[in-house]
Amino acid sequence: MGDRRRVELPRQAARLYEAGLTQGEIAKRFAVSPATVQSRLRELGVRARPSGLRYARLADKGWLENQYVERGRSAMAIARRVGCNVLTVHYHLRRHGIPRKRSRRIRA
Repeated sequence: MGDRRRVELPRQAARLYEAGLTQGEIAKRFAVSPATVQSRLRELGVRARPSGLRYARLADKGWLENQYVERGRSAMAIARRVGCNVLTVHYHLRRHGIPRKRSRRIRA
């Protein structure tokens, strides 16, 4: 019997995961199983995010900080992207210690 077939993922898969994609999304993109993605990311030294969270991207401080601070997205825009309420985004910003932006609306 020969060696088991081994699927290699490009380093881009790790960058996509670190950017906030789920293992399932990466698996679809590269046409492999989520278990393969999990194994290969582990081999690349990528730390897995907690699973089973309803809004796992918000639990990832690096992703949330990137979206909110570096890319300048509003809490409302992030909420739409993740599919949650804006108050959930504000909760996670507070939880991670990310300073909130002040509203730019002019009050009459």
